[in-house]
Amino acid sequence: MFGKLSDKLGRRKLFAVTLGVYLIGSGLTAATAGAGAGWVVFLYATRFIAGTGIGGEYAAINSAIDEMIPARYRGRVDIGVNGTYWAGSIIGTGVSLLFLNVIGLVLGWRLAFLVGPALAVVIIYVRRALPESPRWLLTHGRAAEAEQTLTDIEQQVEHDLGRPLPPGG
Repeated sequence: MFGKLSDKLGRRKLFAVTLGVYLIGSGLTAATAGAGAGWVVFLYATRFIAGTGIGGEYAAINSAIDEMIPARYRGRVDIGVNGTYWAGSIIGTGVSLLFLNVIGLVLGWRLAFLVGPALAVVIIYVRRALPESPRWLLTHGRAAEAEQTLTDIEQQVEHDLGRPLPPGG
């Protein structure tokens, strides 16, 4: 579903949608107020929503990597980006242990579920400068915007390198 949405909306817009879905799912998880059957269903439903957002991120990021990263670097970038899942798991485990031991069981696990949405807000800020895939723009009849995006990327790289890019591809 998210792969199709990525093709329809664009990579940049899907990043915002999937991050929003994750933010809502994890935020609602923290609102679990009891341990009865209804609250357990609520907990599972909110974790499903959060997981859907995370899964959707993979559709968007892998499409963007395939379209924007040169072939000789693509594998390294792919493993670097997709491998951060494990870093997130480690951070989540550490935060959970800290919160459960310092804050306590009743409130600690709920607050731990708010760390993800807090980080998502930071990611939203960082992603505001992320360009749309020029290939996606081109395939959707937005050639001028694709050309401008490429020009902007090249200018940024030249600025970062401190020298002009060599001609050609």
